[in-house]
Amino acid sequence: ACLVSPDYLASKPKSPEAEAEAESWLQFFTRLGVRLSPAVEKEGANWKCSKELQLLLDSTHSTVRKATLECLSLHWETYQGCMSYPFGRTLMGTKLARSLRTTPAPTKKRTTVPLADSYYPKAELKTLLGDGLPYVDAVLSEPMLEACGITHKLNAKALVKRLKELKRDVG
Repeated sequence: ACLVSPDYLASKPKSPEAEAEAESWLQFFTRLGVRLSPAVEKEGANWKCSKELQLLLDSTHSTVRKATLECLSLHWETYQGCMSYPFGRTLMGTKLARSLRTTPAPTKKRTTVPLADSYYPKAELKTLLGDGLPYVDAVLSEPMLEACGITHKLNAKALVKRLKELKRDVG
């Protein structure tokens, strides 16, 4: 298997012996080559999603996409170097970066927007911009928020983005 769910192991071992047992299984699976997070593939200088990762990101179930994104975030140090590659004097976004940014954001709303068009539910954003925006319903790290283009800081860029959305919605 390419991915083993933490559901196979007790989430919170109730004793030191159970914790040691869970850790020994984790080490065993790791030695066998089982990954803790979905794989990516190198294509020349570019990086792309593995078939498994792309299937998870394309899932019609918001809960699957949420769990996948949270897993990627938890292991972000594995993926952060795969988001761009040098092309001459500039950095180009990889296929992996495009796949993540275009993944339908798991939100509590019925609307579907790509991750790059979504917002992260920080108090300062919700206070100024309100609850009506497509806020990502997942716990993600700041480096992943940055890489995926999710608006998570209250700054001029966030306000201009919101104004453009309002203009587009009006007509």
